[in-house]
Amino acid sequence: FDARNYFAPTRDTLKQNQFGGTLGGPLKKDKLFFFGSYQGTRTRTAPNGNIVEVPTAAQRGGDFSSYCSAYDASGLCTADAIANGGVQLSDPNTGTPFAYNQLPGGSLSPVALNLLKDLPLPNAGGQELNYLGAAANTNDDQFLAKIDYARGSHHVSGHYFFTQFREPATPVMNNNILTIQSNANRVRVQTVSVKDTYTASPHLLFNTWFGWNQQNGGYLVGVPFSANSLGANIAPSPSPQLSILVNGYFDLIGPEVGAYNRGDQTLREVATLMKGKHQLSFGGDMLRVDAPIASQYLEGGQFQFGGALSGDDLADFMIGDVGTFTQGGGIYANVTGYNLAAFLQDNWRATERLTLNGGLRWQPLLPYTDSKRRLPCFEPGKVSNRSLNAPAGLLFAGDPGCPQRGYFRCPDGGR
Repeated sequence: FDARNYFAPTRDTLKQNQFGGTLGGPLKKDKLFFFGSYQGTRTRTAPNGNIVEVPTAAQRGGDFSSYCSAYDASGLCTADAIANGGVQLSDPNTGTPFAYNQLPGGSLSPVALNLLKDLPLPNAGGQELNYLGAAANTNDDQFLAKIDYARGSHHVSGHYFFTQFREPATPVMNNNILTIQSNANRVRVQTVSVKDTYTASPHLLFNTWFGWNQQNGGYLVGVPFSANSLGANIAPSPSPQLSILVNGYFDLIGPEVGAYNRGDQTLREVATLMKGKHQLSFGGDMLRVDAPIASQYLEGGQFQFGGALSGDDLADFMIGDVGTFTQGGGIYANVTGYNLAAFLQDNWRATERLTLNGGLRWQPLLPYTDSKRRLPCFEPGKVSNRSLNAPAGLLFAGDPGCPQRGYFRCPDGGR
C-alpha cells in the first residue's frame, strides 16, 4: 500500500504514529460521572515523483530554437514544421517574429532570471524535472473531557473539546523553490457545551443549552521571498507571498498568510408541556458571532502566464509578458453580530392514527457590524467620503446611504 510511484526513483517517505487513551468512571455513586480522552497523531511524509516542465539551460539564455525542427532562410519556422507541432515565437508587443526563436538578451525578464536561480535544470530529459516534494510534517492533538451530574429533578451534562493542528513551514530543499510548503498552518479549536434538563413536573420539562466555540490560527509564511523582492514592480506584501503559474509547465503557490480567530456563543431554552392530547414546545435561542479575519489574500500578487502571447507560455515567462496579473489589498474585518429566534409548536394527537403538527417561528435578520466600519455598500454613481480612492459606486459604512448598523430604506422603496 506504500508502493513506489511509477515515475518516482524511490518510494515516498511516510511515517505515521497515532496514540492516545481514555479514562472514565463515577466520582460519586449514581450522581457524578466523568470521561476523558486524548489522541495524538504525528505524520511525516514527502511525496516523490513530482514532475514539472522547466526551462533548459539554453532556454534560460533565450534560445528556444528547439521549438521548431526547420527554419527558412529568414529564420522563421517553416509551415511544415508548424504543421507538425513546431512553434514560431513572436514579440507580443510588435508581433515581429523572433528569428530562429531566439529571444534577445535585452528582452529577458530580470524577475524570471532571479527566480530561475532557485529553479533547478531538467534532470529527466527535455524540459522534465523530477523532484522530491515538500515535506508535510503534521502534528494533531485532541483532548475531550465530559461530565454528567444528576441531582433531584436536574440532569446536567457538559463537555470540553480541544484540538490543535500544526503543519509548520519547511525550508526550501535542494535549492528548488518548487519545494515550498503551500499549506503551512497552525489552528487551535476549542468547544464548550453545557446542558441542563429540569423536570419541573410530570408534564413540564425544561432544556437549557449553552455553547461556546473558538478557533484561533491560520496560514503561516511558507515562502522565502515575494515577487516584489525578485524585482517585480508591484506593491510589497506584509509577509513573503508568491503565486506564479506558468500553464503547462510549473506552478509556485505559497500560502496566503492570515489569521482567522473566530468564535460564537449560543444560549438556548426549550420548554415542553404535555397537556391532554397536546405536546406543546416553545422556546428560543441567541447566537453571538465574532468573526475577525486578517488575511493577506493576493497582497503579494498573482502572476499567470497562460495566454501564449509570444506563442508559448514559458517564453512569455522568460520575457515577463503576463497573461493575467491580480493584486489585492487582503481581507480584513472584525465582524460581530447576533442571531435571535423564538418558536412555538404544537403536536396534537387528533386520533390514534392521526397526529397534526403546527407551529410559528420568529427569526429576524439582524445585520452584522464591523468595528472599523469596513462593511461595503454599492450605489451606482456615488463616491465614498471615507475612501477617496474607491471606485464610484463602492461605499463603506458611515458614508451617506451606507449605514454603520441596522437597515437602510431606499428612498424609492427599493424599486
